[in-house]
Amino acid sequence: MLDKWAVIEQAIESLEDELTNMKQKFENITTRRMNQQTEYYEEKLNREKEYQKNMENMRKEYESKLDEYRKKVEIVNEFKENSAKKGQEGENWLYNELIRQFPKATIVDCHSKDHKGDFTLEDDIKGMIESKNYKKNVPKKEIVKFKKDMESNEDFKYGILLSLKSGVTNRQDFCLEFCSGKPMIFLHFIKENPGKIKLAHKICKLILKNMECFDTKNEEIKQLIKEKTKTMTARHNKMISSVKNFTKEMDNQLTEQWSDFQEFLKHLN
Repeated sequence: MLDKWAVIEQAIESLEDELTNMKQKFENITTRRMNQQTEYYEEKLNREKEYQKNMENMRKEYESKLDEYRKKVEIVNEFKENSAKKGQEGENWLYNELIRQFPKATIVDCHSKDHKGDFTLEDDIKGMIESKNYKKNVPKKEIVKFKKDMESNEDFKYGILLSLKSGVTNRQDFCLEFCSGKPMIFLHFIKENPGKIKLAHKICKLILKNMECFDTKNEEIKQLIKEKTKTMTARHNKMISSVKNFTKEMDNQLTEQWSDFQEFLKHLN
């Protein structure tokens, strides 16, 4: 009987030892899994932190580039605004000058129309006036565009391309050319001498009124007209220079006369 209870107690102790081992194994497995999960989440958290850090660096980099781009856009816009303002001032000046020089003609602002030039001047004939407000010489592309506009508008009988404050590339002042049989004149530094517009207008009208007398498609005739135009404009410029010299001389004489008068008053006092 005692042996039987001893066997049972021994079996119970064995089961308890086995249960203790199982608990220990379970705790070890649980601890290992917890450690693995902790490592996994820490690694995941680190990856997320690294990702956020990279995203923040990228955001700062793109914001910096965007700021640089904004500054460049602002500079370009400011330049465009200044250029537009400068161009508008030049156009307003020319419009008023055309009205002053041609009070009986019809002056039309054509800036809102394509391929019509800046202004049209119409009395008994209609011409195109193209103005440029460059610091440097008017570039070749503007000359090509001017000629195309002349070719595409049959109602324009002549054209004048004028530069307000500069010359025109590969063209002398008062250079005369023909496009589809129509006279075209290129003018330099108009703001210094606005009277050149009226002279160019007269030359174009003179040519057009005598079109029946000569063939403007004939190169010899065109060359002859150009040479005569050069002579006329040279004489015109010489007259202007003489007037300026006379005005300067008169100013000097008036200044000297006033100095003499002041000296005379001193003696009286």
